[in-house]
Amino acid sequence: MYERFMKLIENGSEKITKNLMREIQEREEVRHYRDRDISKEVSFGLFLLTQFPSISYTLRITWEMNSSDTMFAYYSDLGAQRCREGIPLEEVIMLIMLIKRQILDAIKNEPEVFIGLTLNQLLEINFYVNLFFDQIIHSTVIGYQDEQGRTNEKTGSIYNH
Repeated sequence: MYERFMKLIENGSEKITKNLMREIQEREEVRHYRDRDISKEVSFGLFLLTQFPSISYTLRITWEMNSSDTMFAYYSDLGAQRCREGIPLEEVIMLIMLIKRQILDAIKNEPEVFIGLTLNQLLEINFYVNLFFDQIIHSTVIGYQDEQGRTNEKTGSIYNH
């Protein structure tokens, strides 16, 4: 089951990235990303998804852990970086949601890949994709807010970006 999912992501990564980049140009909700090349970030996220069997296990045991102690430290750091760059948090989160939507669209548009899987197996894939992105969002928000707090302490500001 996971092998099929991993192959779908590996084989569709260019298409997913291309569709995402087009969507960024069209959507006002991510306007700060229009002039950025985020293909490396997208590729890293897709790479993590290809590690799906270990990710599903990792997600089960790390949900409550501090993001700096998990494989999702990358996203905490990314959240902090986006805060320093002045990208609004809602755009950072929307971009992650758009990546997830592109992956779910890839699954929906390639149903033959999943022929023979039971409903429970399909639900399990959906569950872990959503859990994976929930953790990414959580880690990103933590990094963003931590950086925002440090910035506010330095400037003496009580206001957020």
